[in-house]
Amino acid sequence: MNIIKLQTEIDKMDYWDCKILDFEIKYFGDEVHVVIEGDDKVDFILKFLMCQKVEYETDARDRWKGLDVKSMNKLQLGYFAHDISLKESEIEGFIEVNLEIPFIFAKIVCKDICINKVKHSEANYFWANNI
Repeated sequence: MNIIKLQTEIDKMDYWDCKILDFEIKYFGDEVHVVIEGDDKVDFILKFLMCQKVEYETDARDRWKGLDVKSMNKLQLGYFAHDISLKESEIEGFIEVNLEIPFIFAKIVCKDICINKVKHSEANYFWANNI
């Protein structure tokens, strides 16, 4: 696994200050998906695969009383990508990922990373039907 190549592919998304549309932990923590707003036609899904560790902190303690993310619409989402950095993990064959997506800060240790694109017309975001 070439971490420099993976970091280059992530950086090619030009994600800095882009809106984060979703952050999902799936399959009992085996995968983490981060959806990054792309252009007017597609978004990027950054998939962290075969996760050994997923740690994250959110702004829940400081958020306005009664405001829950699942009830927000797209305009209310205040999550923007600041930095996604990779390095070799202490566990051989794994990657350590640090995500800075205020108001989410995460550390993920995973085996692989892939980048997919999803067309807006095919996307199904949790916030799409919130008014």
